[in-house]
Amino acid sequence: MEPPAAKLPVLRFQSCDLESLTLEWAGEPGVEYKLEFRDVNRKGWDSAFSLRIPPSQTGHETVKVTDLLPSMTYIFRLWIMGAGGKLEGPGPDTAFDTEVVSCTPTSRSVCCGVCVVS
Repeated sequence: MEPPAAKLPVLRFQSCDLESLTLEWAGEPGVEYKLEFRDVNRKGWDSAFSLRIPPSQTGHETVKVTDLLPSMTYIFRLWIMGAGGKLEGPGPDTAFDTEVVSCTPTSRSVCCGVCVVS
């Protein structure tokens, strides 16, 4: 008899910078996940990127997705990887933004900011 399927957790935003997003979720110990993501302008999941998240002992998962574009919205979804690589899911599509590039002449940036030039 197969063990019961794990519940798909909800992705939560932890932090961002210009080229990365850190996400977290409360999963189950010993469960492996697949995180898929694409920028909001791409239609469909055929050309999406994915990360395989190995099982943890606690079930609290944190992942930093790097090499993203500044000021961009990305769509993420989570799968559970079962025995033999069988995928369960996906969970709901969830959108997160990378940091907005600052329009000041410094290298500082702002998250979700609005630039006004006068």
